Amino acid sequence: MNYFFEERQNKIQAFTANSMDFDAHLHEHIEFGYILSGSCNLYIEEKSHKLSAGDVFIIFPNQIHRYDNSQNTKAYVIICSVDLLSEFKSTFLNMLPQSPVISENTSYMLRLFDIFFDKSAGLPFEAQRGIILALIGISMQHITLVKQDRYNISTVKNMLIFCNSHYSEPITINDVADNLHISRSYAAHVFQNKLNTSFSQYINNKRVELACDILKNTHMSVTQAAFASGFSSLRTFNRTFAKFKGCTPREYRMTNASSK
Repeated sequence: MNYFFEERQNKIQAFTANSMDFDAHLHEHIEFGYILSGSCNLYIEEKSHKLSAGDVFIIFPNQIHRYDNSQNTKAYVIICSVDLLSEFKSTFLNMLPQSPVISENTSYMLRLFDIFFDKSAGLPFEAQRGIILALIGISMQHITLVKQDRYNISTVKNMLIFCNSHYSEPITINDVADNLHISRSYAAHVFQNKLNTSFSQYINNKRVELACDILKNTHMSVTQAAFASGFSSLRTFNRTFAKFKGCTPREYRMTNASSK
C-alpha cells in the first residue's frame, strides 16, 4: 500500500469537510469526527468501515487510514495532538479500537461538535481542549479497546512507537534498528523513503515540540528544558531550536509563555 506520513505542527486542526475522499496517510495525532450527512468508506490498515450520517469515528495515532467513495458527505473533522490529552496518552500508545465507528447514542456528542465548530462562540484554546477531552472521554465509553500487537504491525509504525517512547532519551538510529531487529541502513531507508525525513530531523522535531511545551507551561530554565527534552548540550539545543522555530528558546518563551 502506498501512503504518506503527515508531520503536523498544529496542536489542534479542525475543519468541516464537504467530501471525504483522502489518500492513505498516517500521523501521530488523534483524528476523529462526526458524519453530518451522506456516507463514505473509512479504511484503517485496509480494513473497510462504512460511515453514515450520525456516525462518530475515531482513529488512533499512527494508524494508516484513508477515505473514499464519498457520497454527498459532509463531516466535522478534528485532528488533535496526543500531548494535549495526557489523560489518555498511555491508551493511545498501547491500545487500538476494535472498531473506529460509533453509531449509537451520538446525538448528544453532536451538540459538543456544534459548539466546537460554532465560529461565533470564539472559543479560547483551553475551551477547545476541554470539548475535545469530553468527546474523547465519551467515545471511550462506546468503543472496545484491544492491546496493540507489536508483532503484527508495520515496521514504520513500530519505528514510530519506539521513537515516540524514547525521543527524550539519548536515542540513536542504531537503537531503533536493534529494537526492531533490522539493519541500520534499512532503518535509515524507511525514514527517508517512507516518512520523507531523516531520523535526526524526526527526533529533533519531537524534542523541539516537547521543549516548546516546557517553555510555555513550566518555570524550568532554558537549560533545564534543553536536557529534559533530550538534547545533549545547550549549544545543540539553541541551534536546533532556531532551525525549527526561527527564534531562540528565550524569544519563544517571551512570546508564548502561559500566563498561568
